[in-house]
Amino acid sequence: MQNVSFDNELPNSDWKIEPKRFLLYFLISIFFAVLQIQQSLHQGQLSLPPSYDDVSYFNDALSRINIFYDQGFRGLISNYVVNPPHSFVSTFLAFIGFAIFGIQEWVPSFMNFIIIFAVLIFLDYSTRGLNFLWKIVITIISLTWLLMGHAIIEFRPDIFCGLLTAMAVILITEKSWLSITQFRQVIVGIIVGLSLIIKPTVFPVTIILIVSSFLGGCLVDKYLFDAQYNLKNFLAGSKPFLISCLLISLIYYSV
Repeated sequence: MQNVSFDNELPNSDWKIEPKRFLLYFLISIFFAVLQIQQSLHQGQLSLPPSYDDVSYFNDALSRINIFYDQGFRGLISNYVVNPPHSFVSTFLAFIGFAIFGIQEWVPSFMNFIIIFAVLIFLDYSTRGLNFLWKIVITIISLTWLLMGHAIIEFRPDIFCGLLTAMAVILITEKSWLSITQFRQVIVGIIVGLSLIIKPTVFPVTIILIVSSFLGGCLVDKYLFDAQYNLKNFLAGSKPFLISCLLISLIYYSV
């Protein structure tokens, strides 16, 4: 099978993030979440009692944290197997938030800073080759997007699932799949696996989008770059992706 590559790669396409930049994006994410929560507590959604379906994730996390306090990890895991959550990630974030900060209505929203952090890391990757000043400008502009504010305040998995699915589609289709490194395949597998367990009720749509992305990429490689594909070689070359995706998604679907 012939590997193909694009000739118009961005400079510094072998992306890696410096620890200082990683920490900066982490702090920006927390600061952004705090600002959104303060505004919402005074004038927005958080100034009112929580409503459906945010409250369902709050209650689920609270019930599980009480089980943890009473029965420990063994009881928590047993309950998880018998009664898996509607959204593993949403319940997990609320659970961790309540465990650290106590039972406050704003806590789950604060934990959504992880969504902003993921977006900023992906933006850093997408703008590789640009100098740091331009990265900051793009970051600031992106944070003015109304969806980013909703991603903090609305504690439901839809936005997070959509953003991660979009990231996966971009990473799959931006260059020839079989020319990418095993490490990058693992990262894409983790992202796809997370998108499958963030909102399990829409997993057929997520799978269709991911499979369509692979098919589209294969067609581009075949007809524009004369790559020779067959299913066996494609699956063999995608083992890192498949294994990491399965390991993440089985956290939920195995029960």
